[in-house]
Amino acid sequence: MVLIRLMVLGPVQWFKGGKTNICYNAVDHNIESGNGDKIAMYWEGNEPGQDGKLTYSELLEKVCQVNACSCPKNLPKVKL
Repeated sequence: MVLIRLMVLGPVQWFKGGKTNICYNAVDHNIESGNGDKIAMYWEGNEPGQDGKLTYSELLEKVCQVNACSCPKNLPKVKL
């Protein structure tokens, strides 16, 4: 995505030709940096006692489970 805005000094562009992978930036990068055992997220349900936390490693496992279920069978698997 390229954001183009007309500023007072002329046109400005962000991320021109750039690519990003939000899942990699949020999860994989933290694991590769040695933070796999650190808490990635806390969650709280609607009822008392429905709460928990996930480490980056646990979150990656959940992401991979969702990916395995949601991808059409004719697409190649992507290594995370």
